[in-house]
Amino acid sequence: MIPMRRKDKSQSQEWCQERLKKAPYGVLSILDSQARPYGIPLNYYYQEGKIYFHGAQEGEKVRAIGAGTQASFSLVYRQEVVPDKFSSNYESVICFGQVKILEDPREKRQALEGLIKKYSKDYEKEGLDYIDRALAHTQVFVMTLEETSGKKNQEETS
Repeated sequence: MIPMRRKDKSQSQEWCQERLKKAPYGVLSILDSQARPYGIPLNYYYQEGKIYFHGAQEGEKVRAIGAGTQASFSLVYRQEVVPDKFSSNYESVICFGQVKILEDPREKRQALEGLIKKYSKDYEKEGLDYIDRALAHTQVFVMTLEETSGKKNQEETS
């Protein structure tokens, strides 16, 4: 793991997991098919050390991930500039791990159901119907986390 310079801002694994469960989006960073840095903002679902997200069955994300690749995933859970302190209050998480295309149909469906529960919980029935229609042409990806770290800064405001 990359050591955190400001250890006083470091947060626990439990703290990180709570932010991973609740944050509205994150950024997946990989190398594209031409070995260029490629950051992809995306909606996701987190459960038990895995991040799930979906997309089309073709495109740069699919080409870059292929059978599997190392990746990082980051999110900013909260951020507020504190102008008079020349600083900001924030909560952020960064993860490292292996990302791949999900092949198991049962886990693929569970991941999509998790996305529905996170983003459209008031429309669960409609969401399940949508999954039934879209499952065959939707790619689902899973990132298995190997390292996770969280950071928080809380400046006093005037």
